[in-house]
Amino acid sequence: MSDGKLVQWDLTRLYGSPDDPSLEEDIRILISESDKLIKDFKGRIQTESVKASELKIAIEREEDLMNRFLRLSMFSFLSHSTDSKEPAVQKLLRKIDDLESQLESKLLFLKLELSKVSEDFFNSLMNSNELADYRIISISFELKGSTCFLSRKKELWF
Repeated sequence: MSDGKLVQWDLTRLYGSPDDPSLEEDIRILISESDKLIKDFKGRIQTESVKASELKIAIEREEDLMNRFLRLSMFSFLSHSTDSKEPAVQKLLRKIDDLESQLESKLLFLKLELSKVSEDFFNSLMNSNELADYRIISISFELKGSTCFLSRKKELWF
């Protein structure tokens, strides 16, 4: 900006401040709900003992978690962009960065387990009406020596 003023964001629609109690509540909910998702679905996908309707529920729950996290992430990033020297903002940014790593690690099982199912099972899931909204990205895997090449087509959601 030519007048030297810093950008000011109205972040009150997200949270009132870096010390807003609802911020901590959202973090608690994210951790709790991600643990419940793991408990409900980990191991069931790769053993092909999940129905398309159940997988849809798992995907929707993951989306809900990511949407809640996005709100936290936007608030911490935008707060930091306007006042990077404020200790409470620095602390919040580090906390949200750590939470992001934790969530990514916890929820990775969904994609990993989908990659382990048989092609027939995968196709039956992806061709179901329940998962029609998740036929987004086609990818495939083929291992040749120590190099991974994309060749066998599978649709996965991200």
